[in-house]
Amino acid sequence: MIVFYTITVDVAPNGSLSPRGRSTVKQADALLPRDQQKLVQAVYDHYRTNAVWPSFDELDRKLGRGRWPLDVAAVARSIPTTILQGVGRPPRPNQEMRLGVEGVALANGGAEDVERFLAALRSMGSAGLLAGQRMAPP
Repeated sequence: MIVFYTITVDVAPNGSLSPRGRSTVKQADALLPRDQQKLVQAVYDHYRTNAVWPSFDELDRKLGRGRWPLDVAAVARSIPTTILQGVGRPPRPNQEMRLGVEGVALANGGAEDVERFLAALRSMGSAGLLAGQRMAPP
C-alpha cells in the first residue's frame, strides 16, 4: 500500500486561503521500480539524518558501489520531477537533489513528515499567512 496526499486550498470570500490537507490511502497498482525507490529512499534518509539535501556526487558515491551498483544519473532522470528534483542533464557533482512532497510520501517513514507539513499549512492558512497577511507581533 502507498499513501497518496492531496492538498486542497479553499479561497474564502475575503480572499484568504484556507488549506485543508486530506490524506487518502489507496492500493497502488505499481510502486516505484526498485531502483527508483532505492534512490528516493537514499535522498530521504540523507535528509532525515543530516538536515540537508544530498548532492548528486554524495549519492553517486554511495549507491554506485557495492554488489548491485546504481546508475544514479540514469535513475534520477527517470523519476518525475514531482518526486525528485534537482537533476540536471548532465548532473553536476555538487548539484543538490531534493524530494517533493510526493517523493517524501513515497519514502519509507515519510508519511509522518507529510502529515506535519499539511498540519503546518492548515495552521498557516488559519492564521492568514497564506493570503499574504502577516501575524501581528506579540
